[in-house]
Amino acid sequence: MPEKKVIENLNVLNQKKYQALNQRSLELSAIIDTKGNYTFISSNAEKIIGYKEDELIGKNIFNYIHPEDIHKIKVEFEKIATNNAVDCTPHRFKTKGNKWIWLNCAISNHVNDDTINGYIINSTDVTNLIETQYQLKKNNERFDLLNKITDDIIYEVDLTTRIVDFSDNFYNYFSLEYDNKNFSSDDWEKLVHPADYKEAKQSWDEFILKNNNNKWIGEYRAIKQDGTYLHIEDTVYVIRNDKGIPQKIIGVLKNNNSKINSRIKNKIENQLATFFKEEINLKKILKSSLKFLIEYGDFLTAEIWIINNDKNKIHLIQSLTKDKKTDSVYKKTNTINSFTKGEGLPGTVWQKQEAEIWNSEEIKEKFKRTELANSLAIKSILGIPLTYNNIFIGTLILSTNEDLKNNELRTKPFLSLGNFLGAEIKRKEQEEMLYLMFQSSSDILAIVNTKGYFTKVNPAFCKLLNYSEKELMANPYTFFLHPDDLNATNTEYKETITGERNSNNFTNRYRAKNGDYKWISWSSSDIFGEEGQVFAYGRNITDIKELQQLFHETAKLAKVGSWEYTLKNNNEIFLSNIAKKIFEFELDTNIKYKDFLNAFSDKNKEDVSMIFKRLIMFGESFDKEFNIKTTNNKNRWIRCIGQSEYDKKGKCIKISGSIQDINTQKQNELELAKKNNYLSALTDIITELLQSNNWYESLNNVFKIAGNTINVDRVYYFEIHDHPETNSKSCSQRIEWTQDHIEPEIENPMWQNIPTESFSEFFTPLQKGEPFTAIVSELPNGTLKESLTIQNIKSVLILPITINDSLNGFIGFDDCYQERKWKNSEISFLHNVTSNLAAKIHRMRVQSDLENTLKERNNILESIGDAFFTLDRNWTVTYWNKESEKITDVKREELIGKNFWEFFPHLEGSIYEISYRKSVKTNKSVYFQDYFEYLDIWLDVSAYPSKEGLSVYYKDITATKKIEEELRASNERFEKSTLATNDAIWDWNLEENSIYRGNGFKKLFGYAVPNKIHDIDILNLIKSRVHPDEAEDVVDSLKKAIKNPKKSNWEKEYRYIKANGKYAFVINRGIIIRNEHGIATRIVGALQDITERKEHEESLKILNKKLEIQTKDLINSNQELEQFAYIASHDLQEPLRMVTSFLTQLENKYQSKLDDKGRQYIHFAVDGANRMRNIILDILEYSKVGKNTNEEKEIININTIVDEVCKINQKVIEETKAKIIFNDLPEIHSYRSPLTQIFHNLIGNAIKYQRPNNTPIINISHEKLDRKWQFKIEDNGIGIAEEYLDKIFVIFQRLHSKEEFSGTGMGLAIVKKLIENLGGKIWIESEVGKGSTFYFTLPRK
Repeated sequence: MPEKKVIENLNVLNQKKYQALNQRSLELSAIIDTKGNYTFISSNAEKIIGYKEDELIGKNIFNYIHPEDIHKIKVEFEKIATNNAVDCTPHRFKTKGNKWIWLNCAISNHVNDDTINGYIINSTDVTNLIETQYQLKKNNERFDLLNKITDDIIYEVDLTTRIVDFSDNFYNYFSLEYDNKNFSSDDWEKLVHPADYKEAKQSWDEFILKNNNNKWIGEYRAIKQDGTYLHIEDTVYVIRNDKGIPQKIIGVLKNNNSKINSRIKNKIENQLATFFKEEINLKKILKSSLKFLIEYGDFLTAEIWIINNDKNKIHLIQSLTKDKKTDSVYKKTNTINSFTKGEGLPGTVWQKQEAEIWNSEEIKEKFKRTELANSLAIKSILGIPLTYNNIFIGTLILSTNEDLKNNELRTKPFLSLGNFLGAEIKRKEQEEMLYLMFQSSSDILAIVNTKGYFTKVNPAFCKLLNYSEKELMANPYTFFLHPDDLNATNTEYKETITGERNSNNFTNRYRAKNGDYKWISWSSSDIFGEEGQVFAYGRNITDIKELQQLFHETAKLAKVGSWEYTLKNNNEIFLSNIAKKIFEFELDTNIKYKDFLNAFSDKNKEDVSMIFKRLIMFGESFDKEFNIKTTNNKNRWIRCIGQSEYDKKGKCIKISGSIQDINTQKQNELELAKKNNYLSALTDIITELLQSNNWYESLNNVFKIAGNTINVDRVYYFEIHDHPETNSKSCSQRIEWTQDHIEPEIENPMWQNIPTESFSEFFTPLQKGEPFTAIVSELPNGTLKESLTIQNIKSVLILPITINDSLNGFIGFDDCYQERKWKNSEISFLHNVTSNLAAKIHRMRVQSDLENTLKERNNILESIGDAFFTLDRNWTVTYWNKESEKITDVKREELIGKNFWEFFPHLEGSIYEISYRKSVKTNKSVYFQDYFEYLDIWLDVSAYPSKEGLSVYYKDITATKKIEEELRASNERFEKSTLATNDAIWDWNLEENSIYRGNGFKKLFGYAVPNKIHDIDILNLIKSRVHPDEAEDVVDSLKKAIKNPKKSNWEKEYRYIKANGKYAFVINRGIIIRNEHGIATRIVGALQDITERKEHEESLKILNKKLEIQTKDLINSNQELEQFAYIASHDLQEPLRMVTSFLTQLENKYQSKLDDKGRQYIHFAVDGANRMRNIILDILEYSKVGKNTNEEKEIININTIVDEVCKINQKVIEETKAKIIFNDLPEIHSYRSPLTQIFHNLIGNAIKYQRPNNTPIINISHEKLDRKWQFKIEDNGIGIAEEYLDKIFVIFQRLHSKEEFSGTGMGLAIVKKLIENLGGKIWIESEVGKGSTFYFTLPRK
């Protein structure tokens, strides 16, 4: 309404001639004063906002503005004071019906007009406009999200303008020339392949003319921006008017290239797999494979290049050409058959480990075999990395006369062959290698059938027995057995050939052709093959058996026996004769396992039983000392060692070990331990006396420590004083400590006020400061003996308490169970106790005169946390804070001290009363949310009960509980997009608990689902469509994504049940929309059917099944070979340890009887055994390099590694005064254990190999290269001659005698193998007399 008109109306009003403003006006006019109070409102107010004029006059306008809009309106309101007019931003206004409407206002300043004296406000209701804009924004947002979550191209065509609107994906595929101009339907002809355009257009024209057809699907090729063509599936949905005339088109373009590529790749792999199944050598298989690739892919040449074992070169191992003419040119011009890493196309693929496609320009620039390329006019070359378990093994090279740089369909199926072809080549290589290993193994290898015949034997078996392969296979194994081993061997054979268990180190004797018998230790594999055969491997242990007799004789000297317990025969335990002698068992009797355990002392018996159980159950080896009681009741100390043995299935079958008589040395150790125990106890007693302020109270602890230390039954303190009646010297018991099983005497009045004259026998020595000891049975009859006998005392020790040369009392120690002869060490210990106690008594008596008792106590007041208001048990309000005043508009002065329910009667029977009373009654807190209609706000309420009453916390959550309005159906653009796409689109509104599902659910899964559903459990709905095995995981994954405020995307693959009951493999992708607090409000997603891809993956699994089986066989074989190494190491080390041990004991025992020659021979034998043991350990370590896969990679600071190595070698560093210089070494991502071993070996060698009296100086530095770290370890040692530089990394290569420098010659071989396993290499520069410099590299990533 114009301002002039308002002013005229006011004049009429003042003159009482005012008539109502036009009731039909859509604009609301009002006047407010400078404080915001209404002074005038137009008569159409009731129609627009529901209020009559008299209901608003005098009221403040801000009471009706939405709380969220008040601030911005007040800011704009303040501007009107200095401006003539202000246009306000739209805001929400509360109508009389408690609804919010949106108003758009213009304010003009008339404060200086005496007639108006305020601000005129003209307002328009724009609620419908605001809501429409909001809904439009939501729908556009949903459409944009749909474009983001699908790889398809969605487009829309307005048939009136013929303008095409594409999603962003279009420009990722096709020409960018359309970015700056509209794409019209006439441009389609330029986009479609000429060969496909005519057929596609004809199909489209026939479809569009049929009025009842709304959906069209076409397939054709479309040109991409790089000039190549993309296979397209075009799905179109047409929107027609009432007359059937097309108005709009919604379409989806889907990339079909991957489907076609997949078919080609499957066909190639199937054919190659057929070649590799043939029982011919690898070279012939590769030739057949290359021939197929040339014919199928129309290539000129094909080559296979494989890297050598040293991994420093890649060699051409097979090649083929298209025809004889090409082959003739190829043989003349191909002059290079090997490359280094990074050289030529094979070396480049090796270095990058990714496929390469070189066109003519790149061939001219990079291809090393120029004459070959020119002669054959090669325009494109494909280089494909061949890998096995993600490790590069070689390169496949394919060449052609065509330019294939951008031809995806000609190249992609071949570029993805690397993993498959690499695995097949590696498998065939390993198959051939296993055959060679069987033939060349130095161990005995054989295969035995179910009839007891060998079906395969290796040359080592034939050589050992001097029989031919035919002779060994022509007779059953029993033909060659020693008669004494026949029964045991047959039993072993039956249990292994039936699969009951595997054989493990079973020994028997086989007859050689010359009549000699050979001891063989056998182990066996699981049953394999349809005929149920078993693989057996053995080793010749004839020499070991002969040594065992020597060891047996040596064991007698060391009093070492053996034991063995087989779980199959669990009633008895085998003990050697020496072990039986230690336990004093009869030598010709079998020992029961139960009797063996009972021989251990009661104190050890339970521990022994538990240790043996853990040895059997968990393989926990032990080496412990125990106390036993022999069959002749002699106490004896033994050392017992135990270990376990397992079969192939990991089941414990036997435990065994040794037993040694250590009684003499143990007695010496116990005596020393007792003395140490006395010192420890004395320390505890002194500490107790020093820390205690009351010596009477501390005496009980002192007596307990002393009593338990010397194992007495009673300790007591008697104090000397004057008799209360006669004043004669008397004594009384003040404190007593006893063992639990001894009757206390502290309350017995008999031991109070005893005249000292009555016990002159022991008071006389006490007066002299001497102890009194006695065995009660040996005392003369009298008062003393009678008094001690009454208390059941067998032996007594009395020590005086002397202070300032005066006897103040005494401490007694009673043994009530044995007539004990007190040892000097015990008396000395107890004398120290009484001396310290006397000193403590003296100090406390002096200190007691100076102490004051402190009786102050502090009261801690409990604080009650702030609450919005509190109620006592009578529901009286005791606290009401300012926030409560703001929310309820009730001042605290009005409410404090009043009954809550009387003040708010409208709350009786409401959720507030029910919840508050429940909280008080159950003494548990309550929480709820409620719309408080009296204040028109939502409240978040928490109530906490206490002894005093109830504390209640209110929170206004109106902002998060806005009135939820039903969104109208998705706009036509979004709906038609979902109809056109092959994906099943869904939109879940978490705030409304509603979900929209597109037509894709019908197309993909056969469900005619409703477009939108409300008020159901959405998660259960999703769960009901998922395969039961995956349902929980899918729902949990979705829940976690919704709860995580940092998650904006969700993706999951699973099986989805179709309407026909079958399952489809799907991938479900969703974009999560969150509010400003990070709470998920909505998720828009799409399901794609990936069943075809999954079926392809399954076919690959089937194709690789045989490869996996053969790989498993190879792994088993490798494990068996590793077990050979471990068994050989263990069995060789054990005799060496025994020889070393017993030769050392022989030298010690017969030292005086040996001459220098004898001692020299023993030294040579021990030294040789030790060196042999070190060699065995190093060989075992060398064989294990690279096989520990349990350790995980981590970020490692090399400075820390070098520090740890220096600490390990601290002693030798100090002895040689070595200087190790390093600083700022890098951090690398690698394995800790091998790095520590590398630096330990290299630094240790640098310190060891030095000139006499030369101070080792070792510098450690590094250099950062392109893709690796290069480390340098430089020393000033003896150096190495140039002719030996290539030999030092070879196993067992020693350049010095053992007298000059110790070692086995394997350290640097292990270092080299460790570094190469980590992906690096090592080399050396050295000059004799000046020192050596070791260089090695490690990958940076």
